[in-house]
Amino acid sequence: MNQLPKYSLIAAMDHNRIIGNNNKIPWKAKGEQTLFKRITENSVVIMGRNTFESLPNGALHNRYNAVLSTDPNYRALGCHNFKSFENALVGMHLEFPANRIFVIGGAKLYEYSIKNAEELHITRIEASCKGNVYFPEYDNELYNLHNIEWYDTNMRYTYYHYIRK
Repeated sequence: MNQLPKYSLIAAMDHNRIIGNNNKIPWKAKGEQTLFKRITENSVVIMGRNTFESLPNGALHNRYNAVLSTDPNYRALGCHNFKSFENALVGMHLEFPANRIFVIGGAKLYEYSIKNAEELHITRIEASCKGNVYFPEYDNELYNLHNIEWYDTNMRYTYYHYIRK
């Protein structure tokens, strides 16, 4: 079997690994979404259907959007549509070979894809938020910390960039 293209995961979470609450982000940390945009701009972003439907303005601008859905009739406007993560990964890599690929959620897609992610871009919100969607547990020992950035706006948060050993 051929090796799949390399990809990264990017996520923000609170102290308890909460990433969402009823399909919404449970915090408003000034600058956190700007950080997400800076990292993912001009890249491929792969997301699940619920994540896509939670975006207030649809497809993310200045990115190549891929949406996964098991419904063969589902079409995410302005996006490439796929039934499986592997098909999205290979298809988007073939279409945009020079661009980095990021998995941007949701929880099921993170859980499925984290085991082979080359890089993790994790923002830790320094708060405990109400939520019902969690980022999967992962082993920090599999990664080297490449970069760390601290932010103190209306909320404190820290960005960690890990690269697989």
